[in-house]
Amino acid sequence: MVLILGLIAYLAAGAVVPGHHRSTTDRYLLLGNSSRLYASEMAALQNLKLINYYPARASWAYMWNDFHAGTINQDMARMAGLHANGVRVIISVPAFGFPQPYRWALSDLHQVVKMAQNHGLRVQLTLFDWFGGWSDIKGSQEWAQAVLAPYEGNPEIAFIELHNEINPADPAQMAWCRAMLQYVEAQSQGVPVTVSVTNGVPTLLDLRDNLGGIQPNFWDLHYYGPAGAAYATFAAARAAVSPSLLYIGEFGFSTWLGNVSNAPGLPAFQGDLEAYQASYYAAIEAATYALGLPAAAPWTLYDFSLNGTPPSSPAQYQFGIYRLNGSAKPAAAVLQGFFGTGLVNTSFNQNFAQQVGTAGDPLPALWQLHQSSAGTFEWDSTVAYAGSPSARLSGAGPTCPAYSVTPPNGFVVPGQSVSASVHARGSVATGASGLSLIWMNAEDEQIIQAGQQYPAVALGDGTTPWTSLQTSATAPAGAAYVQINLASCANQGTVWFAGVNFVPAPVAAHRFMMNVGTTPGLPSCPVTPAGHSGKVRHLPTALGWGGIPVVVAGVTTCLRRPGKPGHRAKGSSGFVRGRELQWTEALVNTGEPWPDPFLGRATGTTDAGQTAPLGEPGSWSPVR
Repeated sequence: MVLILGLIAYLAAGAVVPGHHRSTTDRYLLLGNSSRLYASEMAALQNLKLINYYPARASWAYMWNDFHAGTINQDMARMAGLHANGVRVIISVPAFGFPQPYRWALSDLHQVVKMAQNHGLRVQLTLFDWFGGWSDIKGSQEWAQAVLAPYEGNPEIAFIELHNEINPADPAQMAWCRAMLQYVEAQSQGVPVTVSVTNGVPTLLDLRDNLGGIQPNFWDLHYYGPAGAAYATFAAARAAVSPSLLYIGEFGFSTWLGNVSNAPGLPAFQGDLEAYQASYYAAIEAATYALGLPAAAPWTLYDFSLNGTPPSSPAQYQFGIYRLNGSAKPAAAVLQGFFGTGLVNTSFNQNFAQQVGTAGDPLPALWQLHQSSAGTFEWDSTVAYAGSPSARLSGAGPTCPAYSVTPPNGFVVPGQSVSASVHARGSVATGASGLSLIWMNAEDEQIIQAGQQYPAVALGDGTTPWTSLQTSATAPAGAAYVQINLASCANQGTVWFAGVNFVPAPVAAHRFMMNVGTTPGLPSCPVTPAGHSGKVRHLPTALGWGGIPVVVAGVTTCLRRPGKPGHRAKGSSGFVRGRELQWTEALVNTGEPWPDPFLGRATGTTDAGQTAPLGEPGSWSPVR
């Protein structure tokens, strides 16, 4: 997260050290035994569940200038309780001293890394925060060497981030980054090294292009854009840096009341902002989950105090998933559930059980109000469907006010279909009240389709009982996600909505699985599966199993793993949970190479003789 400050730049003169451009492979061949650590660390990134961190009352440089080991230790325990296994530790150059760090600062850093290790948290070390001395390569190398020396080749360091949100458009920053990437990679002795950017795919592309032949070990993108557009953005970013790994190193949504401008139509209640933050978290993690990316890292654990934070914008103080008093916001439960189970809670208050506002003006939580002044919106517990409250809309006049929501799994690929339903009833209703699916592009703009009926399906006029309204639609070109819209057009009466249901697009519907070996429910594969063919490089350790049974179009088939019968396949066993090897749909359906260490493609043949290559959309079915 960029902190907007008037910072004192370090402008000590220094000559740029010309670097011989080597490929990542070449550089790691030079590291000898550290290449094994590098391979292990890169594989472990896929399972990293990391939280960005500063203490609530001592953030940025204040964390080091006002160091409280006891507070940090308690916070580490809290992160472990969320099932996190990683923490980001950001090192401020002004706080540490430059070019030679203060001994006390290095000692404090050692304590933090040790505390993280004690709580089962691997550490992301972010270097050179609040640094601006781009011409001082020599001083930068001296500083980096002193900071990193105790952690060279240390598997407790998940990775090293050279600089937070570097500016690829600045030639001085790029020259510094090229020189320092090579230097820090050599110093790390096998610990992966990256550098982050924000502001979307164009900035990531600029970084890739402006770094030239000197590339990080993987790419770190920070995302604060629309929740619904996350999947499309991450997919485009992944394609831009393929075959390298993409990692979403920051994301978040501030619950500062003024931040409602980033959620148009959301009522300005604290409870609504916090409900929206939880939904935002679910949407981001649902996108990483579907794309097979590592879990995105939330910014940040705590809200920040005014006195313990350098001057910043008001929104900056309320990005936490815990409030200043230590109580949890709803997003904490979303994150804990995802980190703990690998499953995303994609609910969106579809039964209107949650309400916000005041006793005299209750509203359904999370739902945004379109044309809020054109009708009367109200959460209603007196008119219920199947025991659940309803969302009431009345007095619409000649316009079309509406409730609107973006499901966390509402992302789509053009050409895929989604469907939704709602129960509605009317009292002396006029006009047209009902359900629509609204398509949005990655820029958060509505896609208008010629001849589109609004609402797509409507309740009849007059006083009507609860009626089920259902609609489905196919995503047009340019669509990134869908919104559910409950509208009441030219209605001088009243309409109630309840019991919304949403069926997402296939890209968002499932976590796909391949089951390994003797998993109950699927037969074991023989060492040489008769009637089946295929090849795979670098599967996780399979303990001598001869193949992977996969359900293809309803038929169980086997993929052969490489090597002789009984040969242990190469790779990381970290991807094997019990006896299940988990994949996402994108890994199964995109046709791209499997991410490291899963390199290559696979082809299986069903009993019906159909070839089902990895990468053919729709050819692989979810086991569950």
